[in-house]
Amino acid sequence: MKNIPVKNLLIGLVMAIAAIIALTYKPATLAAQQVPKIDLETMIPKQFGDWHLDESLMPLRASPDQEEALKKIYSQILTRTYVSSLGQKVMLSVVYGDGIDRQLDVHRPEVCYAAQGFQVSRYTDQVIHTLFGGLSVRRLVATNGQRIEPISYWIKVGDKAVSSSFERKLQKIKQGLTGQADSGMLARVSSIETNQVLAYTEQEIFINDMLQAMPEEQRKQLIGDQLPELTIAKDIK
Repeated sequence: MKNIPVKNLLIGLVMAIAAIIALTYKPATLAAQQVPKIDLETMIPKQFGDWHLDESLMPLRASPDQEEALKKIYSQILTRTYVSSLGQKVMLSVVYGDGIDRQLDVHRPEVCYAAQGFQVSRYTDQVIHTLFGGLSVRRLVATNGQRIEPISYWIKVGDKAVSSSFERKLQKIKQGLTGQADSGMLARVSSIETNQVLAYTEQEIFINDMLQAMPEEQRKQLIGDQLPELTIAKDIK
C-alpha cells in the first residue's frame, strides 16, 4: 500500500469534518441580518479614479433561462464595464446573496463561462497587493474563438475573501460551528486582452482604484476585513 502524503490526509480530515458539520448543524440566523444592508448599485461607485462607465461593452451574462435561475439564488446581481482615459476597458460582475454557501459555485467563471462554450484554462490562486492588505483571488483565462478574456475573481464568505475551494470549506466549518448562515459575494473582474500579463496589471490597478474610492464600511463589504499576507502566486495542478 502506498504511503499517503500527510497534506492529503489533513485535507481529507477537514473535508470529513466539514461534511459532518454540514449535516449536524443548521445555521439558525443569517449573519447578513446583523450587519448594514448591502446595495451593490450604490456600494460600488460608477466613476472613480481614471475610470467611468462604458455601455458599449457588457460583461458576459448568462442565457435568459440561466439568468432567471440565478435571480432565484442571488438577491442582487450587478454587471458593469468601465473605461479609462487611455481606453483600457475592464468588466465587473458582482453577485450577492444572504445565507449563501455552495450556491456561489454556480456563478464561478469556471462554471458559467464553460456553460457558454468557452474553454477555461491557466488557473492560478494568488494574493494580490492592495493598499488595504492582500486580496485572495483566482485567475484564469476564458477563450472562445478570437475572444481571449483573462479573469480575476474572489468569493467573500462572511467577513473573509477566499479563492480556493479549501478556504471555502474552512469558512463552511466556521459557519457550522457558529450557527450562522454567512452572506456570500462573488466579484469578477475581466478584460478582453491577448496579453495576459498586461490584462492582470490593468485589473489590479482597477481594483485598487475602486477600493480607494469606497468608504471603509462598503469596502469591507466587498473584500472583507480579514485580508491575508502577500504570498507568491501558485499554479493549480
